[in-house]
Amino acid sequence: MESNNRQAIFIGVIALLFLLNMFLLYQNQRLRSQHKDTVQVMETEKNTLQADFDRTIAELEQYKLDSEQKTTEITDLEGKIDEQKQEIAKILSKSNASASELKKARQLIEGLRTSADDYKKQIEALTFQNQQLQQENTGLKGTISEKEQTLQQKEASLAQAEAEKAELASAKQTLSEQKDQLSSTVKRGSVMQAANITGMAVDVRKSGKEVATSRARKADQLKVCFDVLRNPIAKPGRKEIMLRIISPQGDVLSVESMGSGVFTEGETGEQMKYTTKAAIDYQNQSENYCMYWEQNSSFIKGNYTAEVYNDGYLIGSGGFTIK
Repeated sequence: MESNNRQAIFIGVIALLFLLNMFLLYQNQRLRSQHKDTVQVMETEKNTLQADFDRTIAELEQYKLDSEQKTTEITDLEGKIDEQKQEIAKILSKSNASASELKKARQLIEGLRTSADDYKKQIEALTFQNQQLQQENTGLKGTISEKEQTLQQKEASLAQAEAEKAELASAKQTLSEQKDQLSSTVKRGSVMQAANITGMAVDVRKSGKEVATSRARKADQLKVCFDVLRNPIAKPGRKEIMLRIISPQGDVLSVESMGSGVFTEGETGEQMKYTTKAAIDYQNQSENYCMYWEQNSSFIKGNYTAEVYNDGYLIGSGGFTIK
């Protein structure tokens, strides 16, 4: 009886162990199936996240700008996006990423998409501003071109006016020169003419009587006489005569304290010394005049030249000799 009970218990234990083994086997199969489903779900989630990540990156690539076009805000936002991309790529590159890591990747991708939206708005705003600036620039270029064309036209008109002004100035200068030349010609033609110019040394006696002498040692004065000829175009009236006596040494006899001075030569404008001067009453008829020169030193021997000037012009000359 006791043997049968033990056998029954043993069989019951074996049956219980069999049932327990079957339960564990079932549970193991169920857990494997659940794990497989979980892995598949996580793999699907990872693939979905990778696709969202790639799509977001592709959209960002379409809005790339040259560095010269970027604002500070865009550059800072690109730095933030690069950090987000690196962190997401690090999680998605894991072959056994956990559910919590995939959840974090999902949050990071959502943040990346928000940054991408902000980035696109910045780019669109910058693009709009650039278009506005380009339109303004185009309009400004057109305005500048019009102003340049107007300026060129004004410069051309000014150049023409300057050319006409220069032409008028040249004509005025020519007319002035012709007028001066005519005036000089008229002036030259209106001066008197002298002829028969003679010179001699004079010895003045105590009685005041003049005696001509050919000796230099006896000479007290030099006397130059000349005939003033009739000139129909010369106006009558007081005329000033300049006398230049040139010594044998080629010097003009000139002592300022005794009436000598300087005048302007009518032809050349040169300043010339004169020996003495006198005023005559010219009545437009031929007359003979004499002029005297007495100096504070002795006269020397040799050939002298006498030059007679009126209004700065030479009207006659002659020579004489003192022994």
